[in-house]
Amino acid sequence: MVRFDTYNASAHLVRQLEASGTATVSHDGGDNMLVELAGGHNVSIHLIETRIPPYEIRLNLQDNGIAEIHTLFIVWGAMFLPDDGKLFRPDPWMLALVMLYGGKLYAFDVYGKDIRIFPTFFDPAASGLYRVRYGGDIDVTRLGISESTMVYPELRGTWKIADFEGIVPPRRKHRADHARSHRRHHTLKHVETPWEILGVGRSAKREEVKHAYRKLARHYHPDLNRSPDATRMMQKVNLAYQAMLREIGDDPPVGYS
Repeated sequence: MVRFDTYNASAHLVRQLEASGTATVSHDGGDNMLVELAGGHNVSIHLIETRIPPYEIRLNLQDNGIAEIHTLFIVWGAMFLPDDGKLFRPDPWMLALVMLYGGKLYAFDVYGKDIRIFPTFFDPAASGLYRVRYGGDIDVTRLGISESTMVYPELRGTWKIADFEGIVPPRRKHRADHARSHRRHHTLKHVETPWEILGVGRSAKREEVKHAYRKLARHYHPDLNRSPDATRMMQKVNLAYQAMLREIGDDPPVGYS
């Protein structure tokens, strides 16, 4: 269930985007929305009110990227961020977002009728600490898109992202049917957990996890499965396997895939 503050922040952002003249909201799911920019590019915006593991961030980036949709995550500031100017050690999932967006992330806060959406900058200090600096409120007319190349272990690759820095490429060919089809599936809350992907219980032992992984790998490995989705599904299974092994306190073996 979407929290009241998150819903209010989402409604505020939708109103601003619709009034901007530079974007239209084609889907509003409360804590997620699909936005079409004036140039025809699509942006998926997720308001984050609970911790999300890096593998889930990756799955969203992968699925959106396949649909040529750029992704923007906005976290709940009051829940996750320290006061402005404080030293802070971000959790791995938050650090992944900071790196994804070039040393910052976007946050929302709701204080009664006062709703803020703003960038938060993470300046490296020492020993894994960062000094947090709050920026001013976003200008929704500067919603734009770019790409981010990551070396962070669980987000390694180049990803389609969106932010409020005003980078908008020339108009692209409209693909309404593609975006409309993806709209039904892009919501963050419907992402499967690793144990659901592998078809095991959350408390499964290593041997059960390994057996489930091998069974799925035989089915989806691109060398054996020629379907268009085989590579994406194999990546999804690999990420779930990694996540499950870490959860039970084991490291995935080298060359596991």
